[in-house]
Amino acid sequence: MTQQIDNPDIKLADEIAEFYADPLGFVLYAFPWGEDHSLLEGADGPRKWQWEFLEQWGREIRDRAFDGKNPVTP
Repeated sequence: MTQQIDNPDIKLADEIAEFYADPLGFVLYAFPWGEDHSLLEGADGPRKWQWEFLEQWGREIRDRAFDGKNPVTP
């Protein structure tokens, strides 16, 4: 049985937790890319070098099986 959570803070925390090994996904999710009247108006995502860095970082997290608690080899 799945418990429905009505607390919006808990829902947001659960959604963000899904990105623990996907920094690029988090950045795409969390920032208002392309929204009118925002600092990111006209932008569809991070710059190329930022995008590549975030992808690589995510691969490193997954490859090392980083769990957020236990240290891994740098």
